[in-house]
Amino acid sequence: MFIVVGTFPEGYSQTENKASIKVEVNPNLELFAVIYILAFNGSEPFIIAPKDYINDVLTYFAPYKEHEAVKYI
Repeated sequence: MFIVVGTFPEGYSQTENKASIKVEVNPNLELFAVIYILAFNGSEPFIIAPKDYINDVLTYFAPYKEHEAVKYI
């Protein structure tokens, strides 16, 4: 039988951690991603988003496919 007995360094314990994590989506990056997907019709190898997301973007934002920002890319 092998028993391991250990101690934690001072200040390290199994008490409740009150730290919080905030997850956000940068709207500037999201806008750029949508424009990029529209500009390349979702087929550029640099686009690493899931296919379902790409298809949703192409469908939802189809009316903006000819927008100046999309053509600029």
